[in-house]
Amino acid sequence: MRLPLALTIAALCALAVPIEAQVTMFRGGPSHAGEYRTRGVSAFGGLQWRVQTGGPVRSSPVIAGVTIYIGSGDGNVYAINANTGIARWRHATGAAVASTPAVANGLVYVNGNDGRFRAIRAGDGRLAWSFATGAAVPLKWGYESGEIYTSSPALEGSAVVFGAQDGHVYALDARTGRERWRFRTGGRVYSSPAIAGGTVYAADQAGSVFALSLTSGRQIWRFDTEGTRLNSAEWGFDRTTVQSSPAVVGGTVYVGARDGFLYAIDRATGARRWRHDHKVSWVNSSPAVSEGLVYAGTSDGRFIQAVDTVTGEERWRASAQSTVWASPAVDSALVYVGEGDGTMYALDKRTGKEAWRYRVGHRLFSSPLVHDGRLYFGSDDGGIYAVNAARGEPLRRAVFFDSAVIGSAIVSSETLRAYLTRRGYEALDTASLARFMNDRVRDRAPSVVVFAMDHLPPSVAPLAADTVLFRRYLGARGKVVWIGTPPLLWPHPDTGRRTLKGVTREATAKLLGVRHDRGNFDLIGVSKVTPQAKQLGLADWWLDNWGANPEDVTHVLAEDEWGLAAAWVKRYGGPSGSGFIRLYAGEGTPGRPSSMVAIQTAAEVWPLESGQGARGNDFPP
Repeated sequence: MRLPLALTIAALCALAVPIEAQVTMFRGGPSHAGEYRTRGVSAFGGLQWRVQTGGPVRSSPVIAGVTIYIGSGDGNVYAINANTGIARWRHATGAAVASTPAVANGLVYVNGNDGRFRAIRAGDGRLAWSFATGAAVPLKWGYESGEIYTSSPALEGSAVVFGAQDGHVYALDARTGRERWRFRTGGRVYSSPAIAGGTVYAADQAGSVFALSLTSGRQIWRFDTEGTRLNSAEWGFDRTTVQSSPAVVGGTVYVGARDGFLYAIDRATGARRWRHDHKVSWVNSSPAVSEGLVYAGTSDGRFIQAVDTVTGEERWRASAQSTVWASPAVDSALVYVGEGDGTMYALDKRTGKEAWRYRVGHRLFSSPLVHDGRLYFGSDDGGIYAVNAARGEPLRRAVFFDSAVIGSAIVSSETLRAYLTRRGYEALDTASLARFMNDRVRDRAPSVVVFAMDHLPPSVAPLAADTVLFRRYLGARGKVVWIGTPPLLWPHPDTGRRTLKGVTREATAKLLGVRHDRGNFDLIGVSKVTPQAKQLGLADWWLDNWGANPEDVTHVLAEDEWGLAAAWVKRYGGPSGSGFIRLYAGEGTPGRPSSMVAIQTAAEVWPLESGQGARGNDFPP
């Protein structure tokens, strides 16, 4: 098999990294302010990489050194090189991991859904120690929903603090796992404790917020939200739980609740300073705080807002399409937050004006991390994403589908066209395809065209392959993602019925420089899929036809039973991420959600090249 493609995951030499000694955790630090003092992402410039896991990713990423740590619903904790997307290791817990790891002293701390807290060695992913909590206490009402998160650990000094479904907040010795203290609350603890000034701030499912001594676990004060006085049975849904995690900034604790309020609580006394009414809508989102503003999302209200830290008055509101449970991240200029329809928003932190949006395959309940010009987050499509820093020009995305020539296609997917246009792709027909490609040849802006039908119009590919617009586009930083029969191989005749006498392997070889000498119309199984291709989201196998000569392509993504390239990449002198990508034909089922995620990922992976601001991010030519 050829070298792993620069399209997805880069140089293997990046695997050798030192064990990180720095401290990192959920929301950027123990106070959970959600503020990151780092270079942001001012435009969507494509994906740096995407890692496919085997379950929904509700855990949020943290970074230590050059390693991203994150959990998945497939039961694994992952350590991933932040520059390349190459997994250093994964640790199997045996149950879904819906908490966010914390890292310190060469250990990765994670709270599992199985009632066990683990410390994993950062160097090799092996278990250092574990601590068992008790059995989950009964639900307060009995029909609560939305318990998709597990309390994430916070670190301060030699202590690691977390909440558990047995109704306790725990403090353990971070090196040994020995219990220092436990505090009994009034219900399960899904919220993630914050630590500031020697005090732990925690919340429970019964609707209370607690201030506890970090050294002893003694209660300093307790604040009861409005939810403690509500009966969920009268509403038909949970009105008591505090799933939002407290953020502590200055003299105030900020936290949301399922009673429909965002609260500001005096840090010293536990007295309420203000509350902002979300009109019954849950405030599951953990607030971020920066420069006098508190940022939070709402559930049924479907918006993201900024409120004044002193008065609680709303300064701006941005609409969302679905629930916002993920917690915002904020840098010097932008607020980043994901929502339930799979859209990640970047908003001006002062005005709420949208800077860009990017929609993935499924819901976003993972909270984003911004670091050094990249945005990292997980999705319910099982992917872990690294979004590129802006290069001064965003990735221009388009999808070709022309119903007027659908009779000329063997494979076509209007579902794929609709899926991509909902994610911001420009819809192209035959006329606009030629204009789009000509414009990109002139401005050489990074771009991609996904062909949702396997028809190549003569306007972009006349027979003189050395001068055709299609090839000039590929050589000018362009990318094409192709499904179905390779272009020009089996064209539809102007009159009459398509027959096997019409197969023109020579035309395809001339156009792409890729021969299909042994490929045929027979549907045969794909037998080998590279690990790099699986990160795109490609299935382990499918039925395919028209395999290419593997020696003619730049990267083989999948090999069929005959040893031919069923999915592949061909580069034409452009930068990493450009070129022609053939993914599916035959029964590749481009209408299936998993296939569409793979197609979208292949289209959008566009690694930064050396000299574009990504330190240590060198890709093979």
